[in-house]
Amino acid sequence: MSLSLDIFNEDTAKQAEGTEIYPISGEDIYFKVPRVGGFEYQKQIRKIIKDTYGIYHEPDDIDMDLINAVWLGEYVTHFGGFVDAKTKKPVKFTRENCRAVFRNKGYHQSLCKILINKASNFEFYLTQEGREAIEELKKL
Repeated sequence: MSLSLDIFNEDTAKQAEGTEIYPISGEDIYFKVPRVGGFEYQKQIRKIIKDTYGIYHEPDDIDMDLINAVWLGEYVTHFGGFVDAKTKKPVKFTRENCRAVFRNKGYHQSLCKILINKASNFEFYLTQEGREAIEELKKL
């Protein structure tokens, strides 16, 4: 059996603009997250580290949970499907609301890690042809 390399064909627009990631399967909560791991992501992370810790810092002193939370606050392009815990009203996407969500340290070990891990998975960013190739592979 021969496989098409389309199973690895990522959509560059989704990589840059984000794709909807659902942290809880079967629920409406989603975050539109750009691809984690590429060159742009690496540049963004280096800038956040420099802005947070300065030019001179010890690598062992960097809290990557904090850095990833700041990155999500700055680069998630949309979200929806959840309400404010206090007001019970839907939270609208604004950059400030996005930053506020990810500033919550209670989310750093849960929500942030889920989103970063899923945004590292190429399957969320495949082209239509890539998704079709994966479905064909599953049928075998």
